Amino acid sequence: MYKPELTERELPNSTIRYTAPLATTSAKNLEKSWKSHIAAGNEYYARANYIDAFETYHEAFDLASQLIRREVDCRSEGIPTTPIYLITCANVGNAAIKLGCLNEADDWFMRALRLASLKADISGKYSLEALTRQTVDVKMAMWNYADFCERTMRPVDRDRVQDALHAGAEVCSGAFQIESILSPL
Repeated sequence: MYKPELTERELPNSTIRYTAPLATTSAKNLEKSWKSHIAAGNEYYARANYIDAFETYHEAFDLASQLIRREVDCRSEGIPTTPIYLITCANVGNAAIKLGCLNEADDWFMRALRLASLKADISGKYSLEALTRQTVDVKMAMWNYADFCERTMRPVDRDRVQDALHAGAEVCSGAFQIESILSPL
C-alpha cells in the first residue's frame, strides 16, 4: 500500500508542528493532519494572532471537507466527520469574528448548520444512534449560531436557519449533492 510522505511545517515562534498531506493520503492521515492544523490554529488564536489562526483553520476546513467526501472510509476507520466539520466551521467563524468579518463568520456558522442537518446515516438505514447523533450535531450547530448572534448583537436570521436546515434535508433526499453543502454560501 502506497503511503505518501507528509511534510512537517514548523510554525514561527511555536512549539507546534503540523503535517500537511501530500497527494492522496489515507483517511487516518487526513485526520492526523486536521488535528495538527486545529492545534496550530488554537495556538495562534490563544496568542491573539487571528490572521494566522484564520488561515490555519481554513486549511483545516479543506482537510475536513476531504474527510466528509470520504465518509464511508472514515466511518469504517472510526473518524467522526460531522463533529470534525462542525468544530472547524466554528473555529473559522470565531477567528473571522476576531478579524471583524462578521458576514463571513455568519456564513461559516450557517455552513455548519447546513451540514449538521444532513441525515447521520448515509446508507439510508437510520438507527436510533444515527438519529441521536444527528440531533446532537444540529443542536451544536444551532447553539454556535445563536452564540455568534448574541456575541455580535445580530438578530437570529430565522429564514437563513430554515434554509440551512432544508438544504441538509434536500441533500439527504438526493435533490442536491454533498458539494452544495461544502461549497461557499
